[in-house]
Amino acid sequence: MTGMIRKHSQIYSTTILFSNSFAVALAWLCAYFIRFKVEIFVEVGSAPINNMYLYALLPIWVVFFANSRILGHSKPISMSTPTSELVAILKLTSFSVLLLTAATFFYRELSFSRIMAVYFWFFSNVFLFLSHRLVRFLVKKMRDRGMSLHKVLVVGAGELGQKVVQKLDLYPEIGFSVVGYLSHNPDKVGTTLGEYKVLGLYEDLSQFIKEYNVSQLFVALPSSAHERLQDILISLEEETVDIKLVPDLLRYMDLQSGIEELDGMPVINLTESPLYGWNTVFKRVSDIVLSSLAILITFPIMVLITIVIKLESRGPLLYKQERMGLDRNVFWMYKFRSMEPEAEKQSGPVWAK
Repeated sequence: MTGMIRKHSQIYSTTILFSNSFAVALAWLCAYFIRFKVEIFVEVGSAPINNMYLYALLPIWVVFFANSRILGHSKPISMSTPTSELVAILKLTSFSVLLLTAATFFYRELSFSRIMAVYFWFFSNVFLFLSHRLVRFLVKKMRDRGMSLHKVLVVGAGELGQKVVQKLDLYPEIGFSVVGYLSHNPDKVGTTLGEYKVLGLYEDLSQFIKEYNVSQLFVALPSSAHERLQDILISLEEETVDIKLVPDLLRYMDLQSGIEELDGMPVINLTESPLYGWNTVFKRVSDIVLSSLAILITFPIMVLITIVIKLESRGPLLYKQERMGLDRNVFWMYKFRSMEPEAEKQSGPVWAK
């Protein structure tokens, strides 16, 4: 579904990309203006070198774009509620601003304002949310007027066919307009499933394609009805429609499932790790930056814990033990000692066994 959404929503995705870039830039400029031109909470000081703050926009754009890919914001998302979309934006801005703030600890040539980072986080949330809702509103108005719509007919009125329609309704930005279902059961003809009617039978397929000017055909048959598939495909030999076959594998698929190609042969991925390629690099960099920031913040507390441990008892400061990760690899874990030395002398460490 992701590839199809990307294919049919390139204009939407490009518009979102530019609107996001504009929103982030506007948030940065507003944060700069409020921090150095308006006296709110803190006293206004002399403004720093304007060009340096302007040049900072480039790495800011890079961080936001990279994090949007990691968090899944780079692909079109459904017309979700304003609340759920705001939560998604909050995750993106919080993660990005945290990374940018951590990066300033390692750049000493210019001191960036920390309170400005708070302003930037606030304005980023506001402007990104407004830009997303505005783009969605404009796309919806465009689709409501019938612009760039693709008429869709679903062959199969069972659970699988209804699931396809539900998915299509989640993504109005791709311009798919469902006209109805076709069924093999005459008793279903004329009935309504959700918002859409069962228009007719499989054998009337060509007639309905012409009548409704259908350009996209989804064949969603249950596994028990796949013997009808060949007859349906034969009846479509002279039709100029895009035919998409939906396999009856919903019970086996989850959020990590996907379809790949092996030298022309379709392969269905039932589970797949998202950590590959650049995602692995971004994840590793994020881990290092965030852990370094956490160490800097908690360093005074760790010093205090060190003193307390040494005053309370003799023995080593750190406790070392083998642990096992999710990948079943054993690694050494270090933590501040919270028990008497050699407490596991009789039993030995048992965590990784």
